[in-house]
Amino acid sequence: MKTEARKEYNKIYYKTPTGKMKNTIGRWKRRGLTWATDDEIEGIYTLYLGSTNCETCNKEYKNSKDKHMDHCHVTNKFRNILCASCNLKIKDNNTSGINGISWDKNHNCWQYEININGKRHTKCSKDKEWLINYKLEFQKENLYIY
Repeated sequence: MKTEARKEYNKIYYKTPTGKMKNTIGRWKRRGLTWATDDEIEGIYTLYLGSTNCETCNKEYKNSKDKHMDHCHVTNKFRNILCASCNLKIKDNNTSGINGISWDKNHNCWQYEININGKRHTKCSKDKEWLINYKLEFQKENLYIY
């Protein structure tokens, strides 16, 4: 009997704003996203709820399934909220092993490339480590990185 009462309680609880938040954050956690504090993830959740446009191409989300949590597959840290199309365009399997950085055969250098609000930003360098540091600084200044 207690399990039936618990099921009924959960059915009602997960329709409340707090229940929806806990359910969504739990789903992100099961998918591997990590965060430092409860305040941090609640801030990300609030950002997620209020997001109506992709942070890369600035197009409005078609529906709730079009909204994706972009995260680093190495550290599992949140990066952006993107539409499905932009999320699929991110290349994690490139020659450098670093998302957004690859070897440019035409210019014989490492290239960092990112699209923000439909604008393409690129930077080239012969020094891969320098370019990785440049990418991290650029993202801190221009993207929602927690």
